[in-house]
Amino acid sequence: MPIRAPVTPSRPVIKAIDPSHRRELVIGSQYLVQRDAHPARPATILDTRLNKGVREAYVSFVGQDKRLDAWFREDEIGSEVEGDNGGPSKRIKIEDTVINGDALAEASSAPAETSRRALEPSPSVESTPEREHATMTRVRNFEDVRFGEYLIKTWYYSPYPLPVDEHVSSHADSTSSPFTIASSSSSKKRKLPHSSSFPSIASALEMHTNGHANHAQSSQEALNRSLKSSRSVSDMLAGGVGKGGEGARGRLWACDLCFKYMRTRTGWDRHTSSCSMLQPPGRKVYQRGSYTIWEVDGANATLYCQNLSLFGKLFIDHKSVFFHVENFLFYVICDAATSRRDQVMAFFSKEKLSYDDYNLACIVTFPPFQNRGFGKLLIEFSYYLTKHPHTRPSTLSPGTPERPLSDLGLKGYTAYWVSAILRFFRELLASAEPFQAVVESPKKVQSPVKPVPSKEGRTLRVRKEAHVNGSGGTDAQKGEKVSSNDLEFVTTPVPGYKGQYSITISLSDIAKACHLRIDDTAFTLFELGFLQNRRPITSTLQSKRPRLTNPPSSSSSLALQHEAEEEERERERKRKEKEEELGEWKGVEVVISRAMVDCQWEKWRVREKGVLDESFVLL
Repeated sequence: MPIRAPVTPSRPVIKAIDPSHRRELVIGSQYLVQRDAHPARPATILDTRLNKGVREAYVSFVGQDKRLDAWFREDEIGSEVEGDNGGPSKRIKIEDTVINGDALAEASSAPAETSRRALEPSPSVESTPEREHATMTRVRNFEDVRFGEYLIKTWYYSPYPLPVDEHVSSHADSTSSPFTIASSSSSKKRKLPHSSSFPSIASALEMHTNGHANHAQSSQEALNRSLKSSRSVSDMLAGGVGKGGEGARGRLWACDLCFKYMRTRTGWDRHTSSCSMLQPPGRKVYQRGSYTIWEVDGANATLYCQNLSLFGKLFIDHKSVFFHVENFLFYVICDAATSRRDQVMAFFSKEKLSYDDYNLACIVTFPPFQNRGFGKLLIEFSYYLTKHPHTRPSTLSPGTPERPLSDLGLKGYTAYWVSAILRFFRELLASAEPFQAVVESPKKVQSPVKPVPSKEGRTLRVRKEAHVNGSGGTDAQKGEKVSSNDLEFVTTPVPGYKGQYSITISLSDIAKACHLRIDDTAFTLFELGFLQNRRPITSTLQSKRPRLTNPPSSSSSLALQHEAEEEERERERKRKEKEEELGEWKGVEVVISRAMVDCQWEKWRVREKGVLDESFVLL
């Protein structure tokens, strides 16, 4: 029987780049790039690479969120936008040569290294955390992530701390790095982070250069141990997987139950078939139907919260807490569609004790479950926690989300604030009749005096006594009381307009009734356009002052008079300070009508009730 020799597959040879199509790209400059069916927009080139012989550039669209950044082929990049772009630039060229797999990796390392150096801030410029974060996370390190049955495209960079020896690129031609260690027995190269982050890197490189293989191996082991023991955010951002674009992995594998991350499909299959965490490791605080919210303490389930934070970082840009989660509480919303497991769909985290009056640190809804109201539910639940007797802060403040807010976060919170304020105004003006443009015709007013017949045939007129109230008016000028959110307000009828009334209310009263902070309330009123109708103040809010039931004795009258004068001066001083802070709003009141509320109600599509049903809370 003839024996066939095994055929050794030859490595594919990538064709040379056509010199006629060679193009010079400027890192940091802007070019017109068309995405899908959208018109061409200016985009800044952040990095370049060679992917299987095809030159690609990582671009960021001007004025748009980073989640829209992507790799584009060279032929998809249009003409350069003329003008000073204000950023550093570096011209990159690809030499005309026939490149195989190894040579391509060496050729691609130069553009990647120069592009990284081009976008690094100058040493003479003072470094800030924002600049460092923007520099280190400018290129996402995973293209997509396998999460249960979903394959999700990632949005941002996430510093998954996989060991250095496991950091091997998914493509043979994408292995460039600022530092490489070559082996005589293999053509593969290992990536190392910047030497300033880990001092042992320089010594490892030096010993390898001098030819001391044994010492280099021991130094490499020491380097790996130092990387594994390092847990600071800066180190993770600097030495995370796939930093710089060239070594970016194509796919991340994550368990949809415990959020453990793997680098291979084999490991993911092995883990998911035996994962026993069918529910989040915490207590159930809300359940309505199949939807549940679990409270997970970062101190009790540290590993779960760390993995959850790293996974959430793939879809949120401004997040810096990944490993020190002991001081945070995580609220995870799940769908218990089956009796065996709960599918995590979104979560938010908050500090156990916030000195900045934050009621939420970050909130993430995973892309497969967006536009289904889970974000609204979590936002409403975060404000409910500040009202519940068991979870509210000692200051009784409603709190506010931590800044900065992403574009989607700002959109979600603005919608919640608008809904809360419009519901409050609609409840206050519920009994107001539609405004009539024509004033009622004057009618003959009957005298309120009732004739009292006398025995002698003549009549006497008896007038009612007018009771003066505390604001200087009479009871006849006051209307009914209107209550909303446990607060009462007195209506004042508008003369000449049947069924119309006005309510004088302060900004602090609106914030208290809606359970919002004053600054968030003012921002929402501005977004609704309610601050445009201004006029001079026609009515003032009377401050309640304590009254003395018994007159003071002659011995203490002088002391009380002096104390009253001091209080009056203090009130006058505070009044002047408030007037100075008001600025253009001094002596001005804002008029909000029922028609304005109804118009914005239709525009924002506000519902009568929120998503959260407090009767299903299990606290």
